[in-house]
Amino acid sequence: MASLSLVSGDKQKKARKRDKKRSVAGVLALVFVGWFFLQWFLVGTVDQQQKRNKVPDTPRDLKAETTSTSTRKVPSSADDTTDFHIVFSTDCSGYQHWQGILLYYSAVRVSQPGTITRIASGCTPEQQQAIAAEWSRLDPTGKRFQVHFAPSTALEHEKYKYSNKPGGILHWLQHHSKLDRNAVVCLLDPDMILLKPLTAQLVDPSWKTRAHGRNQVEYFNPTTGMAQLLRVKSLANDDNMPARVTTGFPAGQHFGIGGAWVQGESPSAKPAWKNFSKAYVCGNGRVCTTTSSAEASQRYAVGPVYMATVADWEPIAATWWEFVPRVHEQYPFLLAEMYSLTMAVANLQIPFSLFSSYMVTGADVGSPTEAWSWIDDIFAKNNNKDPLQVVCPDIVDKDQPPPLPLPTANNMPLPKTLHYCQRYKMDFDDNSNNNKQSFLFSKRKMPHTVFSCDNNDAPVPFDMQELIRLAKDKQQQSSEWTTIEKRTLFAFCQLVPLLDWARKMYREQVCV
Repeated sequence: MASLSLVSGDKQKKARKRDKKRSVAGVLALVFVGWFFLQWFLVGTVDQQQKRNKVPDTPRDLKAETTSTSTRKVPSSADDTTDFHIVFSTDCSGYQHWQGILLYYSAVRVSQPGTITRIASGCTPEQQQAIAAEWSRLDPTGKRFQVHFAPSTALEHEKYKYSNKPGGILHWLQHHSKLDRNAVVCLLDPDMILLKPLTAQLVDPSWKTRAHGRNQVEYFNPTTGMAQLLRVKSLANDDNMPARVTTGFPAGQHFGIGGAWVQGESPSAKPAWKNFSKAYVCGNGRVCTTTSSAEASQRYAVGPVYMATVADWEPIAATWWEFVPRVHEQYPFLLAEMYSLTMAVANLQIPFSLFSSYMVTGADVGSPTEAWSWIDDIFAKNNNKDPLQVVCPDIVDKDQPPPLPLPTANNMPLPKTLHYCQRYKMDFDDNSNNNKQSFLFSKRKMPHTVFSCDNNDAPVPFDMQELIRLAKDKQQQSSEWTTIEKRTLFAFCQLVPLLDWARKMYREQVCV
């Protein structure tokens, strides 16, 4: 019996050991299953987020759509270079197509040095072929006006196309085989025209400064007395500004967007920024998370015109592209790509020298970050008499835009560009029929076929001669011109005659 008890006891011990092993195996199985489902959930969440933002590629994975396999040019040993490139980003819509052609002709008008490249994103093979053929007729040499095709980097199922700007310039930088890293690249928007040549020059050591109104400072040539650059007064004490754009010293147009993103998640933030996480965009503990509002406004609040060397553009473009989906996810509005760039350069600690003199936009803008005060000065110099002759000289008799610089503004400065992102509108009393006439220039109202070979030479968007007739009537009646009216007249006298002239040039060059 004893032996039977011992055997039975051994069986019980073995059974208990077996049960213990099964219990451990069961726990391990549950842990594994739990781990598997956690990974599945996390991967699924990331995948859903990526699908929601539709980020086509990471910056380093943007695929080339060019046949060139050349390596990048070895950087020059010199500290400076004469290479200057203007680039602008578009999709392949007719809306931005005509804007790009007008930008090119404005550059021809002012004898802009260097090359001008359209970066066209998301074009079909048929669109690429048509654009390339058209560009070859506009510039048979291929040296002045070029086109680069990039894949679409639009977000939200192609709804947010402004992300094509960082994606496009990054693709262009990665696949341009002849760029010297010291070359200066100037990024514009397609809805801009040049009023003066853009160059890499900043402040000449011989220039002096003087107050211009209450909120601005001019840098002027003491020999001629002519102003060369315009800045917001609070930015004038910048002792580190070089004579020209160099690596580490980019420059650009001062924008009033300021450092709104700095407010992110703070109690005082505006509603759009209440839940905006800087750490989600830049990374925990990174520079942009501690950037002050003053730093953001005075060092990084830049917009088109953007000028930097290739060596600076490479990290800027890559970081800009990386940040856009993260900013847009939290701030799904028009200016997400602009805020993304300001956050990128803040995080990279690449401050921009900010100027007001690169641009004017809407005629009602009162911010000192733009150069409308220079246009106001032109009218003031002429005692505000006959505004038409002040900013529209000779266009009554000549079939071309008014000459630049304006004869009536000798020794007076002009902004570098006119950015027609806003509408320009004027109303006149037409005494000939006791009626009112309205004149409007709005890029969204323009026909996309304004540059075409259909032999339609009707004025677009209106007959400038009719506006001149009514403006003369207004002047003869001694009617007062408001500041906004005078600025609008300036915009009309630059945009409409330029467009008429450019259309004629286009037909001569392309429609043959």
